[in-house]
Amino acid sequence: MSSPALGTPNGLGHFWDELGRFYISVYGNGGNGYVRRFDADGNDLGVFIDSSILQGPTDLLRLANNDVLVQDWTTGLVQRFDASGQYLGVFASGLTNPEGHAFPPDGTLLMGD
Repeated sequence: MSSPALGTPNGLGHFWDELGRFYISVYGNGGNGYVRRFDADGNDLGVFIDSSILQGPTDLLRLANNDVLVQDWTTGLVQRFDASGQYLGVFASGLTNPEGHAFPPDGTLLMGD
């Protein structure tokens, strides 16, 4: 069995999907970041979203429709991907160093910057 620490230098945001798979954003050096996935037993399933679009991913958010939002500290963007990791486009721009999210009682999505 692989160790969850394998291949996750400067790992930050994370979530589990309905199959128990674990996803973690890997900031790397701020220019080579990616999102890695592990199965429910901790076995490394490889890179889910690579550094061709991401540079310094911080937080991850899985939406109700299974799309994934990835905050990128380096680019100041929040990128949107589908459940298979395919790029869907920019969700939010104009941020400086996005990291973290919250939902107040009214359900509004707040993102730290």
